[in-house]
Amino acid sequence: MPVQSCDTDLQVERVQQDGVHVVKLRGEVDIANADRLRRTLVESPLTEVLVDVSGLNFIEARGLAALVAAHRHWVARGLRMRVRGATPLLRRMLDLTRLTFLLDEAV
Repeated sequence: MPVQSCDTDLQVERVQQDGVHVVKLRGEVDIANADRLRRTLVESPLTEVLVDVSGLNFIEARGLAALVAAHRHWVARGLRMRVRGATPLLRRMLDLTRLTFLLDEAV
């Protein structure tokens, strides 16, 4: 599927892999594009969602909030949204904010 740009600083690519909707993020998530990211994540098909953040080089508080909002959206529908590919810095941010439950430790 073609790359879909949310903003000049953030690129989003959506692919289906083994029945899972994978959303690959590249670039930066900040106040300018966090809400658009949240909408992109909740507009995914009704399947399990896996967000690959290995291509992010920056994410701020609104970006973390977008991940949490999308996670809550999918949990309310009985589905899972997981995050994989967290850099050490993002892992530290998730740990400090007690959001490590988002991480997919199996991948």
